[in-house]
Amino acid sequence: MRPAEEPRAIERARRDIEAGELWRARDRLHSYVAQDPWHQGALELLGEVYWRMGDAPLAGRSWYLTERDDRPARQAREAFERRFPLPERGVMLRAREPYERYPNAVLTRLAPLRRPVPPREEGESSLGTSLVLIAVLLLTVGVWLFGAVAAIVLALRALT
Repeated sequence: MRPAEEPRAIERARRDIEAGELWRARDRLHSYVAQDPWHQGALELLGEVYWRMGDAPLAGRSWYLTERDDRPARQAREAFERRFPLPERGVMLRAREPYERYPNAVLTRLAPLRRPVPPREEGESSLGTSLVLIAVLLLTVGVWLFGAVAAIVLALRALT
């Protein structure tokens, strides 16, 4: 694909919009963004579709990941932030790594949503690993106890 050439899905979405089929453009753009979540043109157009459909918070979700900063984009981002508080916002955005592929303005908006994960020391186990080990241990003991009880019951039945 040549750099100046727009992806086919975006071209088709533009035709859907011209035909008044916003729902079709929305679905097409969602599919495209799932494959290329950093594509600014697709995110901007998806935001535009939601804006025309009257769904400001979802337009804001799309525009949150773009550099667009006009009045509709600011209003939509504010509506998105009101509907989805900080803990949910990160999940709703579905921002993907490598984050560096997003423009600087987006990185600034994403910064409060990304918690740095401290590096783990060698030999240090996480809580999840510990819980898995405890579950395996309990299951092993449970299976052993079940087997012992079953053997005793079978032995008692054989005696009677």
